[in-house]
Amino acid sequence: MSQQCPSVCRCPSGTEVRCINKDLIAIPPNIPQTVQKLYLDGNRIAEINNSHIAALPNLKELYIPRNDLKTVPGQTFANLPNLEILSLASNNISFVDNDAFQNSPKLKYIFLNKNSLVEVPTGLERLDNLQILALDENNIRIVNAIFFSSLGFIIRIELNNNPWSCDCHLRGFKEWMSETTLEISLRENVTCASPEHLIGRSIDNVDVADMACTTHRTTDSTAAKVTTPTIGVSVHSTRTTIAYSSQSIHGKTSSGTSDTTPVLSTQNHLTTGSKENQITLGMNASSTKPFIAPKSTSYHRTVRPSSSGYHDDRLIWIVCVLGAVLLVILFLVLLIFLWYKFRPPPDPRPAIHLEDNVGYRPDEEDPGGRIPNVENKPVTEAQLQTLASKLGHEWEQLNFELGFSDAQLYQFKCNHPGNVRQAIFEMLNTWRREKRREATIGRLAEHLKNIPVDEENYRFLLS
Repeated sequence: MSQQCPSVCRCPSGTEVRCINKDLIAIPPNIPQTVQKLYLDGNRIAEINNSHIAALPNLKELYIPRNDLKTVPGQTFANLPNLEILSLASNNISFVDNDAFQNSPKLKYIFLNKNSLVEVPTGLERLDNLQILALDENNIRIVNAIFFSSLGFIIRIELNNNPWSCDCHLRGFKEWMSETTLEISLRENVTCASPEHLIGRSIDNVDVADMACTTHRTTDSTAAKVTTPTIGVSVHSTRTTIAYSSQSIHGKTSSGTSDTTPVLSTQNHLTTGSKENQITLGMNASSTKPFIAPKSTSYHRTVRPSSSGYHDDRLIWIVCVLGAVLLVILFLVLLIFLWYKFRPPPDPRPAIHLEDNVGYRPDEEDPGGRIPNVENKPVTEAQLQTLASKLGHEWEQLNFELGFSDAQLYQFKCNHPGNVRQAIFEMLNTWRREKRREATIGRLAEHLKNIPVDEENYRFLLS
């Protein structure tokens, strides 16, 4: 079988094929079976299936970023026993089939960042050797924490810049983030996009108790309906009354004697009729039959809530708050007064500038004093920009010295095609953000010495 290099590609060796920025719409034919690294960056490939790459059994690294991929069908990367690195970054992928990576047991690094995924592909949990997973800059809102705990060898996850919905559905994920020892890149950028009161908050700094789901309840408050026969009177009002009958409802017993029964009603009453002839309809407390309380013997009292107590409580609360605020202000004024009165006098000695005193040395006027070491100062973005312009090919070795992997080195290159200086700066700045307080000038200088890099390239850091 022919082992020639495809005409549109470049093959530095029999194990590497580069088809970068060639306006391809499909993987070119005639790729040597011996290929181990295949680069397809910056083309217009919109579809890929297993038949395109099944004939490459030795493939270890496959890079297809910055293309037009929208889906990853089932079996696309199946049965590639040696595949270790797969980059699908910067496409428009919204769906990845669960079986897309079936029978590819050596997959270690998968880059799905800068796509349109709305959920984490569940098929990834079958990859026992997965170590780095990039899912940043997608449209993922929720994720099941069980997914990450099922990845036995994962060591680094990129999750920032997704519109996370920090409600009850993300509680398990929040608890997992709090407990895991895995490296989650740029945790401070893993922020909430909803609900409204948590927008922009880092998930790390959100309490689980605040991650609640709102429920919409519709309460229908309807008055009790009393159905009465039409008796030729108009209904004037419906109100809640307590009806006490001073007289009794008289009736005849079976023995012919008069029976009197006191009536007390606490139900809703319907008052009908004119002012002169009002009839109150109610229910006997001991019977389900309606009773009629005559006007002359009934006393009605309408119960209305009193608002005076509420206003009194509110006024007391306002007075208490104002009093507390006044006490706090007075306390702060007192503290400021005491500070001005008892503060130590200013030091008459001239200030000492770091650029004139590199390192530690005793102060002539104060032998016990020490001058801060410039090597302990945090490195700045401006210094990293300058350093990036001075470094050459040795920057790839510096990548590993700073603790980054092969896949991350490739990612820095992929993010800045044709601009090595920006790729170097991104690497250095990523190190600075992740190390935070440990990203000092002295620490960076140590890494540069270990490569080694010509001291002239970083001497400016120590001046």
